[in-house]
Amino acid sequence: MPCGDSSGNASKRVCTHILPFFLDLQLSYGFHPRLDFIVDLRFAVQRDPAASPDSHEFALAPGVRYWLDQGVALKFYVTGQAIYDYTDYIQCRRATSRFATLTA
Repeated sequence: MPCGDSSGNASKRVCTHILPFFLDLQLSYGFHPRLDFIVDLRFAVQRDPAASPDSHEFALAPGVRYWLDQGVALKFYVTGQAIYDYTDYIQCRRATSRFATLTA
């Protein structure tokens, strides 16, 4: 079944065999020895077949990164981010903006 079908058939709403190409950019600023302010930006390079023809994916995810141990060569960290995704999907009969949270 082709994905991005606008027929309204619920079985064709999700594209499971394609992920459009995108570019991620992360900016960070260390304001404390263990804390960084981070902003992730996602820009679509390829159009999503489930999105409207004049829409490209754009997502913004500001947050903080906490470095767990400063005194070792191999460093681990934990992040917490709030995500704002603005992609105009055809089949979604809801608002085109979505908000979410992410911890990693």
